[in-house]
Amino acid sequence: MVKLSGTYTFTQSLIYIILLLSSAVGAWSVFAFGTIQAALFLVFGYLTVKGKWAQVEGVKATAEGYIVPAILLVFHLYIMFTIGDIIYA
Repeated sequence: MVKLSGTYTFTQSLIYIILLLSSAVGAWSVFAFGTIQAALFLVFGYLTVKGKWAQVEGVKATAEGYIVPAILLVFHLYIMFTIGDIIYA
């Protein structure tokens, strides 16, 4: 799960860098996608870490499965509300 979150985060970061270098005007769909994806990662990560899978002997489930998506969700929501006039143009 950590590798999946990491590859997603890296890819999303590259897209954001490209937007910073070019323009974020009209790029609401990129931020909406990131927000929805972070919310889904948060829910499913929490359910995985707190579910029956985490109780299997030899498995040590850690909170990274839902802490990182929670941070990403907060950042996405912050961005969408603060630069809404630019990304929705």
